[in-house]
Amino acid sequence: MNKIRERKHGICRRVGYCLYNSPKCPSVKRAYSPGQQGKSRGRKLTDYGKQLLEKQKLKYTYGMREKQFRRFFKIASSKKGATGENLLVLLESRLDNIVYRLKFATNIFDARQMVSHKHILIDKKRTNIPSCIVQPNSKISLTAEAKKFSRVQIAMESEEKEVPAYLKKEDNFSGVFLGIKEISEIPTKIELSHIVELYSK
Repeated sequence: MNKIRERKHGICRRVGYCLYNSPKCPSVKRAYSPGQQGKSRGRKLTDYGKQLLEKQKLKYTYGMREKQFRRFFKIASSKKGATGENLLVLLESRLDNIVYRLKFATNIFDARQMVSHKHILIDKKRTNIPSCIVQPNSKISLTAEAKKFSRVQIAMESEEKEVPAYLKKEDNFSGVFLGIKEISEIPTKIELSHIVELYSK
């Protein structure tokens, strides 16, 4: 499994806001870089710095490593339409992300673990590939075993996030991916143009 081994709260502090839906994340109160001089640095970012920051935000939002992120960018750039939007739709259509968006998991890492351990069904078939791109009108559901997990119950009861319009909850343990029709439906704070500019150099 493609893991990020850095401290998650440290990542949030670096990008300036909480990426992983944790009310206890220190970035909620301290939205500046970690370290003794983090608050006082206040240095102006160069164009490259801005581009790199946006790339890091998007990459870490979906819990990806650089090699995997570049692969998705290459796929997005080969498709018709705006590369940035294609990339965001691809990332949002990943199985681990959809599991997270359906509130089956508290964060993207927990969602990825559930998929890897075969606790997720796509149209009643088990899969263990977190990066699998889910096709529109596919039904995503939990296995009988996963329905009993306490962490699933905690995720479902969370009020920190809402289920996006491109997902339809059928009940507490299943939902349908309707397909993303408008990029504005995706909850994101990313400047996609900066990422395209960065990889176009």
